[in-house]
Parts: sequence; C-alpha cells; structure tokens
Amino acid sequence: MVENMSGGAQNKSTRRVSDRLFGPSSPENSGEDSSPSGDKTSDRDQSRPVESTAERQSKSNADGDTEAAGPSTKSSLTRGKVPEEEDRKRQRKCQVDLSKIEVVSFDLDDTLWDCEPVIRKAEADMRSFLLSKGQKAMHEQLSQPNLGRYQKAVLEQHPQKAHDVTFLRKTVIKLVANACNVEDETIAELAFEHFYNARTSHVSQHIFPGAVEALKRLKDLGLRIGTITNGNAVVPRIPEIAPFVEHHVNPELAGAAKPSKEPFEVLRQLFGDVPADRILHVGDSFETDVGGALNVGMKACWITSNPLQFENENVLVVPHVSDLADMFERDRAKSIESRSGKDSSWE
Repeated sequence: MVENMSGGAQNKSTRRVSDRLFGPSSPENSGEDSSPSGDKTSDRDQSRPVESTAERQSKSNADGDTEAAGPSTKSSLTRGKVPEEEDRKRQRKCQVDLSKIEVVSFDLDDTLWDCEPVIRKAEADMRSFLLSKGQKAMHEQLSQPNLGRYQKAVLEQHPQKAHDVTFLRKTVIKLVANACNVEDETIAELAFEHFYNARTSHVSQHIFPGAVEALKRLKDLGLRIGTITNGNAVVPRIPEIAPFVEHHVNPELAGAAKPSKEPFEVLRQLFGDVPADRILHVGDSFETDVGGALNVGMKACWITSNPLQFENENVLVVPHVSDLADMFERDRAKSIESRSGKDSSWE
C-alpha cells in the first residue's frame, strides 16, 4: 500500500495541499462557508464547522482529552502526556532504533503549528490591502465562493505546477486582476506579497504548545533538524523555529511536493547524504509524510491522536512532538546507563 502513495495518489495529494494552503480548488469542493472568511482546510472533516484553536482547546479540556473528538488526525494542541507504560505498549511492534537516528525532519503546517488560522489571517490581510487600494472587485473575487472558479481554472491550465503553491497563488491573483480589468500590474504583485509576508508572520501566534521546547530538547541531544513542507512558509523568518533548523526544503526547491521522493532526497543531500535510514521524518499526514518517508527508506513518526490501531515497524506513532522528544531522551538515558554498566563491570 505504501508503494502506491508516491504514484497515483500524488495528484490527489498535491491538490489537497493546494486546497489547504489557499482554499478549495473548485466550487464543488468548497462546501458551505463556515469560517468568517469562507476558507476551508481540506484535511479537516468537512462536515464539522471550523473551530478556532481556542475553541478546540476548550472542547478538549471539557472532554478530558488532549484533542477535540472526531476523525481528524491533526496534531494535538496540548502535550500528549502519554504514560511511559502506554508508550512502550504502543511502540511494542515498532523497530525504529532511535540511537541510530542522526537527523529529524519535520513537516510544518499542522505538525508544528495550526495552519488554518494562519492562512485565513493572511488572506484577510491581502483582501484588506486590496480594499485600501480601492480594488473592491478583486476583494470580492478573492473570497469564497468566487475564488474556487479561478483556482480550478489555474489548476487545469497548469497541472504540472500543482505542487507549487506559490506559483498557484500568484497566478490566481493575476487571473482575478485581469478579470476585474485592473490595469495596474503592480496591484496583483503587491497583493501576493501581502499574503506571502503575512503567511509567515502569523505563524508565531499559532505554534502548538510545547513544539518549540521539543525542538530545543532534540537539538540539545545532538540531533540535526530539518524541515520539509508542501507549503511556502519561510522558516528563517519564524524566530521561534529558525534557530533549530539547519536545512529547509519546499516544493520550489525540490521541484515536487511530498509524497514524491524529491523533497526527501533533497533534504538528505543537504545533510551531506546521510543514509536514509538514519533520518526520521515527522508529520501529521499519513499519506504525504509517513508514506513519502517510507518510500525513500527513511523512518517516520506519525503525529496523530487517532492511529486507528496502525502498526508498522518503521513508524513511530505519537500525539505530539513533545512525546517524540520524551522518547529520544529516554533512549539516550538508557544508552548512557548501558555504557556505564559495562564500564563498571568486572572483566
């Protein structure tokens, strides 16, 4: 099943990523407007209304869970707090030897931060800019449900660019500007820049609790950290994340999106051709993160609180990146104990 993830599922995957980053790609997929901006996150259950981070946190606290109930595999908003005994039981059939891992690569959106509110705010900033320039028509056309028609047209005209969300968004904005008879070509360029800058600047407000601390803990253990995203967040501009990341790979750099092998291979090359089985890729998507990593020989860590009894000897399953840091720390502590015991034993 994993072998098929990089083949026929790729087009569906790249469309899903495009949907997640700039709204549904067609009116048919847009559903009802349930968020203030009418935007959707495709890998969220479409039958449920959009909830803010605070609303999901409040619901999960009321339920006594670390994550709101439902089928979503989205990263937990709070520390997983998995007891060590439960952790051992969960990983009993997993054969990932953490002592051999040299590099940990992370997905970004919905793994280290909550993506939906970031995109929603960035698009709102872009539309506010258009209003300030008197471009009411563009403002309306770049809102749902009108936006879906332009997205569908761009994807149909440029299927080879389905992986490149930056290109897609730029092209959609230019198409809307032409449709609205905007003569000033700089308007579309500036509108994109407003979105692009806001898409990164709003991240800091929505980083999952404990995620930054987990990156620091992993770095302190001597692990090298990289990131692979299907989006266009600019990691060096995110002050909480940037200090821990050595290399960052996006679709523009790799020429493809996860689960294709190219992003993973580019990351491996950036780290000096570290053997694939010494890299652990961490992400919330089973298809793009777990499947993509396994297809190139890497180990994987699936961030989900709803693994559906999934078991694979090359995949760790944890609800939060903090739990992954716990596992690495315990592994290192056991290694130190083992070495100490050997050093003090009688020959």
